[in-house]
Amino acid sequence: MALRFAGGYEKSDGFVKNVNPTGGNLFDDDNKYVRASLRLQPTENLTAVLKFDYARRGGNGGSAFGYKLVGSYFHVPSNQQLFNATPVILNTRGGNRDGIVDAPLPTDQGIPLFAAGNPYLINNEYRGALDLRNTGWSSNIAYDFGAVTLKSITGYSDFETTRTQDTDFSSSQIGADYQFTSAKTLSQELQLVSNGSGPLEYVVGAYFFKDKLNGTFINEQFVQVVPGDTRPPAVRQSGGFYQEFRAETESLAAYAQASYAITEKLKLTGGIRYTRDKKDFQFANANEVLPFVGGAPVGTAITLRTGNIPAASFGVQGAPTNCTYTTLPAPQPGFRCLPADTTRFVGATFNAATFKKATWRVGLDYQVADDSLLYASASTGFSSGGFNGSQAAAALGRSTFAPQTVTAFEIGSKNRFADNSVQLNLSAFYNRYASLQEQRQIPVGNTTLSIIENSGKARSYGAELEAIWKPVDALTLNASFAYLNAEYTEYDQVAAPFGTSILVPDATAPATIVNGVTIAPAGQKRLFAVGYNCGLIPGTGGAGQPGAAYGCDLSGNKIAHSPEYAGSVSAQYDIDLGSAGKLSPYVQVNFSGAFFGQAINSILDQQSSFAKVDLRLTWEYNDRYSIQGFVTNLTNEATATRFVYGGGGNLQASYAPPRLWGVRGSVKF
Repeated sequence: MALRFAGGYEKSDGFVKNVNPTGGNLFDDDNKYVRASLRLQPTENLTAVLKFDYARRGGNGGSAFGYKLVGSYFHVPSNQQLFNATPVILNTRGGNRDGIVDAPLPTDQGIPLFAAGNPYLINNEYRGALDLRNTGWSSNIAYDFGAVTLKSITGYSDFETTRTQDTDFSSSQIGADYQFTSAKTLSQELQLVSNGSGPLEYVVGAYFFKDKLNGTFINEQFVQVVPGDTRPPAVRQSGGFYQEFRAETESLAAYAQASYAITEKLKLTGGIRYTRDKKDFQFANANEVLPFVGGAPVGTAITLRTGNIPAASFGVQGAPTNCTYTTLPAPQPGFRCLPADTTRFVGATFNAATFKKATWRVGLDYQVADDSLLYASASTGFSSGGFNGSQAAAALGRSTFAPQTVTAFEIGSKNRFADNSVQLNLSAFYNRYASLQEQRQIPVGNTTLSIIENSGKARSYGAELEAIWKPVDALTLNASFAYLNAEYTEYDQVAAPFGTSILVPDATAPATIVNGVTIAPAGQKRLFAVGYNCGLIPGTGGAGQPGAAYGCDLSGNKIAHSPEYAGSVSAQYDIDLGSAGKLSPYVQVNFSGAFFGQAINSILDQQSSFAKVDLRLTWEYNDRYSIQGFVTNLTNEATATRFVYGGGGNLQASYAPPRLWGVRGSVKF
């Protein structure tokens, strides 16, 4: 029997500094965790490893979809937002108006961004909060029957998080967002693994997965207070937003993989997996618990404490709908409206969706020599579809998204030279995607919702190199380099995050008619997002069709977060201190080419190329005690990790930490 226990506590004040006395720093840490593992071997053939972990994280959080505003786009002559036109460095979130003209625009369209260009300084009056808890159990039990080993792998996790944040990204008092997520997940896998020493090796298995996911998103709108507001005094307050969802996923899979040594040097591998995913989804708004005035729900009554939505609000799967509204999405079975006003939507339970797919892999390995291997493989992959839970998503035709598939090819070589002092691995790959799943934000009132949608087709190809060299035992040199070319080959009729199209006056312009649809009357001209091939989406705007909608062709755009090159180089030297232990200085340089943060590939959502330097100095007294001093991002490069176009047509961004330094200690029991 063997028992291992570990625990930790982290506390920091956050690397994004908030100058507002009522707010708080972001990305602070108040973290605790414990882990324990127990290994049992009651007989020679039976082993069991049991693990438990618990983690809790607190603090102010770091904002779910970017914490720093970058700017927006305007067509300056017409004073309208038009995507990828003139960048304007303003906070245009709903409610952020101060009565001051924002040149070069002719009117008040927002407030100045605080510390524009400095991603580590904010001025937010609302103090957010984060409370995250996760408990996990797992077991890995194996019994050796001689020719085969039977394995049972079980996992269970109970996850819950609550977070709040400033919705207006400013010192104004306008609103706050609340997000709650809970997930209970169970997985069970059985494997039969061969133990023989012959030419055939195999594994056969079955997998079960069940997940129950609940979530609530609330946007509360306060009575607006904008510092420096020059407008006449008035009570200004917009309506809030409430959405609650419940989702269940059940997955079953069976798989088998075998490798056969055709000769001593040549091995063939083949595998197949069949997956069946079933998903249920329901959501509701707060209409059944809100007060009504003049026949409409009072949106200003929504607060971060709104809840206790009746179970009936979510509808019943397959039940006849009582809804009589005529807007999109059209009423369907499972949709529910208020009994007293059947034009007022409340919630819906969708019909269960089932996704099935067989995927495969085939590979060939050739052992050129004892220290040199050539390999090639082809495989397919699958990620099931699902639901986007909101009436806004459904109205855009985005209530569901389809499965994503990939066909992947790879060739490579793994080598060791010079008495194993040099390791060199090379590979090249080509991936072809269909219905690639993309996350994007859609504006809803003064906030945004996250949805998944499918692009058409995409492909990526590239090469990777990994090298390790130990010229002497004490010195280790590492290098890696990756080249990537990844783009959408078919991605059409995509609406820009905002401002896909606008109308501007043009006294000389005749009416513009496309496919029998008038997209601009005489005396006006329709403009589209600058630099894109955009137009009327077929099937909209005509008689008996949905209203005119406009989209752009993103075929040829780069896939988000796909730099053309990236890599690292590092060196570590171990200095023997005799009875005093070992001292190990370490330096690493990470570098990356430029990349876009969104599929739309616009001017603002681009991260330029960069290089970062990390330093460490570790003293190991023995196997039990060690202490380390470190500096990460010595060059203090500000690099974006996420771009999201949010409410008001603003680009929101999150950034990796700036230069940080510290000391870590370790004691092993």
